[in-house]
Amino acid sequence: MKDSKYDYVTTRKEMSNSRSKKIWGMFAPDSMSYDLDKSDSEPSIQEMTSKALKTLSKNSQGFMLMVEGSEIDWAAHANDPVGVVTDILAFDKAVKVAIDFARNDGNTLVIIVSDHGNSGITMGNRDTTKGYDTRKLSEFIEPLKKAKVTALGIASKFNKDRTNIKEMLKKYMGIDDLADDEIAAIKDTKDGSMNYTVGPIIAKRSFIGFTTGGHTGEEVVLYCYSPLNDRPTGVIQNTDIAKYVEKELGVDLKSATNELFVKAGDLLNDVSSSIVEGDNGANNPALIVFDKKGEGYIFPANKNHITDMTGKIVWTYKQGLNIYNTSNWYLPKEAVSIFK
Repeated sequence: MKDSKYDYVTTRKEMSNSRSKKIWGMFAPDSMSYDLDKSDSEPSIQEMTSKALKTLSKNSQGFMLMVEGSEIDWAAHANDPVGVVTDILAFDKAVKVAIDFARNDGNTLVIIVSDHGNSGITMGNRDTTKGYDTRKLSEFIEPLKKAKVTALGIASKFNKDRTNIKEMLKKYMGIDDLADDEIAAIKDTKDGSMNYTVGPIIAKRSFIGFTTGGHTGEEVVLYCYSPLNDRPTGVIQNTDIAKYVEKELGVDLKSATNELFVKAGDLLNDVSSSIVEGDNGANNPALIVFDKKGEGYIFPANKNHITDMTGKIVWTYKQGLNIYNTSNWYLPKEAVSIFK
């Protein structure tokens, strides 16, 4: 990134101070913290969105920005209602930044949509089977508002031997009635998985229900802001969002595909002896091509390069990725260059 003249930033302050047109931010060695657990050095998703908009809007030809509140999903997998709620609220602030920009700009489309449901979270669990009609809203909300950290963040508050579990749960979660089996479960939890243990403990006390620790199949909400007030309504297929963007931007996706890509079979018929689908590790699909001399090349999905059979990169594209849409492979036209 530095060689490509990007301003490489690693803290909130560095990001804020950057005046570059090209910025690459890496604010944690792995995943960033949940919003509730952030240190002062990590920017919020609201701050990153604001910086991105200020930087990209300098381009007179326009821009496209994708912002993901990704750890909402992680918290849902762990059935941690505090992580879910607080990261959704953080994402909501980022949405406001985007909408305010769009309204002021008058030429920007904003789409807010989830890629899937997760966890089947509900206000109400088996403990509210009886008496649900007399429950007060505060009984669901107040236990969550007591939390000062997420169910993952609480792990950093325990001492090495985890002998202070009761004290830390009371101080940081407002929970003062831990059962012996809950304490034992927390003590036995592996590092990095505390949200999977403490999340359900919080959920139980706030009568929050979950049906699963996985993804769910219900319809998800779709919000759109259009300066022309031309928005999709009702229930639509997820792939129709791409068609909506195509219409709003006045572009032709089919023509763009034909200009930039070709189907693997069409591109390689004249240069290969065989084409097979393989696996590039971790269930990542790959296209394996053997040329007429028997040399094999691997085209890993969603990568901008080709490797030999040992995994060594032998060609990197200037533009485009190897695309697999579960039925067809599309390769950048530049890919054929490896065979010339």
